[in-house]
Amino acid sequence: MSPSTSAALSDGEAQRTLLLLGEPALETGGELLALPPEVPLWLAAFVACQQEPVSRPELLELLYPGVDADAARNRLRQLLHRARRLDWTAGLSASGEVVHWTGRVDARLFRQACQAGRWSQALALYRGPLLEGQRPTGFPAFAAWLDAEREDLHAAWLDAALSQAGELEGAGSPARRC
Repeated sequence: MSPSTSAALSDGEAQRTLLLLGEPALETGGELLALPPEVPLWLAAFVACQQEPVSRPELLELLYPGVDADAARNRLRQLLHRARRLDWTAGLSASGEVVHWTGRVDARLFRQACQAGRWSQALALYRGPLLEGQRPTGFPAFAAWLDAEREDLHAAWLDAALSQAGELEGAGSPARRC
């Protein structure tokens, strides 16, 4: 992890952060654990990127469209069980008909920094495209969401970079590389 990313995450709460921008990893006290490209990661990424809890029916449509309703619910139940057994998914929580992410995630921190105009922090958090190098097959609805989310996050990064450059220029500071 770069020093600037560590600084962006080290506001006293950086014990465990799910890193989805760039190559997926779990950051724990400065150590990175790479996350495997598998369905539990895609489930966690989708849920962690949402501001609100996600309904199980929404997850069924995302992951198992066209699958018999009972079979899809069973697959989702098994997937949630499997995902929650992984060490890095401690932030994944399911209760009743909703699933949500309770832990820290860089994509949310990035959006919050952009919304607050904290351009340096936003730029430090953006390590690359969402789930960089991941191209899920067999999950077309998830792949479509991933493409749209990558575009949206990249546009936010570009806005942050231009805003930071504008502020630096307006303050008379020499241009710094982003």
